[in-house]
Amino acid sequence: MKVFKYFSYLIIVSLFSLTHALQAIDSTVASTCLYYYKDLNWGCSKVNGKKVPIYDCLCSSTNFLQSITNCIYNFTSSDHLRQHAFQHLIKRCKGSGHRILTQEELQNYRKNGTGYYTPYTSLARIYPINGTLRVNQTELDFYHVKFKQLTKSVLRSQWFGWGLVLYWTFIISMATLFNMNKRLFGFKLLTKYKNTLNKTILIPAMFGDYHERTFFLWRYIPFNFPTRGNAIVVTIFTIITIIFCGIGYNITLPHPYFSSRWYANLYTVSFRTDLMAMALFPLIYFFGIRNNPFIYLTGLSYGTFSYYHRWCAYICTVLAFIHSIIWTCYNIERETYTTKVSRAYWRWGIVATTLLFLLIFHAEKTVRNVMYDVFLVIHQLFSVLFIVAMYCHVSRFGWIAWVWSMAGIYAFDRLMRIVRVILHGGIIKAKLEDSGNDVIKMTIKRPKYLHYQTGNYAFIYFLNSGKDVLYSYQSHPFTVMN
Repeated sequence: MKVFKYFSYLIIVSLFSLTHALQAIDSTVASTCLYYYKDLNWGCSKVNGKKVPIYDCLCSSTNFLQSITNCIYNFTSSDHLRQHAFQHLIKRCKGSGHRILTQEELQNYRKNGTGYYTPYTSLARIYPINGTLRVNQTELDFYHVKFKQLTKSVLRSQWFGWGLVLYWTFIISMATLFNMNKRLFGFKLLTKYKNTLNKTILIPAMFGDYHERTFFLWRYIPFNFPTRGNAIVVTIFTIITIIFCGIGYNITLPHPYFSSRWYANLYTVSFRTDLMAMALFPLIYFFGIRNNPFIYLTGLSYGTFSYYHRWCAYICTVLAFIHSIIWTCYNIERETYTTKVSRAYWRWGIVATTLLFLLIFHAEKTVRNVMYDVFLVIHQLFSVLFIVAMYCHVSRFGWIAWVWSMAGIYAFDRLMRIVRVILHGGIIKAKLEDSGNDVIKMTIKRPKYLHYQTGNYAFIYFLNSGKDVLYSYQSHPFTVMN
């Protein structure tokens, strides 16, 4: 068991070490210079008599590349911000301009451009530019202020996503505090009020006594209501999510990136829901695995974490749906949906959203009761496919560590299952007896490293061959009686 604890702590520390990658790829400096120069005349309306995509032209234009690299270099004295801005330009040209550039090439464009400076005039919007165009500082400052607003909006959305993580961190920390005080020091907090809290708030079901007992709506649809304590935790989480979705929007018009208030609202709300949904990824996967280290730390049951797992998934799916429907409606309205759907990242986004809905639907109690074996296989398969789909969807934009966190947690659970089976005896023989009343008695030799108390339960795998080989991947709970 100590090995499991150490592995659990290691995976938690590793996840927190990934947080440096949870940031936007976009550079405020690069966006300022890019959109300042983008609307000028670089001879991109037609090339060899044919209309070409704007970034295909810009990323092949020596005049444009010399101008924007000098704009970036002169805008800031920070080497870090310059490199970040150049990296932004490299990714933009690769993704939208179909040209691969390097930091060294951009530095050469900058150095070569210093010998061909040409002053800025209003004619730059009319006649093709020849040379390295200097900036109008007043206009450039306007662009910078506006893109700083946009960057702050994205960062605020990112921190609201972290706010959801911190809420669950608080819940787990409080449960851990109570549990560890009791287990390590024998000191029970709130002893005076324990019975009252358990009787009135924490333990009773939200509706009647339908927590352990199933309530059937219209005699066919099963419901198991949560305890009041779990319902309160989830209700607060839902309210916080709604509040975070509705506050903190400060984009002002006119804005070089937004043509209207409608578009600005769509963009910022979509970004907000997107980043908040991704922040829930590690929570969903951690709360859903069997080898959840928080079970040991908090003393909360697997059933409680399974309930939290489902509700984090519900909220994530709603946020992802809002994100998806916004961009779908916007591009249909602009008649650009066909162009967007031809891009791989867009199609993978559709796959990811579809998988979320399928994961939610087939995991409902009615489906699980009818075909649990099918649910088990499909849930695992879709969980892996969702990680792949999200990686393909967001790898060009940033925040990829949220995706890696899912992969890490899933791999951790698979590994720990193997490790724990080995430590707890590996493959052993068992004697099974039918005790009647749907009770099976199983007798095995006590594994050397298995520590337990009467009343604990263990998950047992039964090896099969032939047509029943797939049942070997199932684990069944048995209560320890001795």
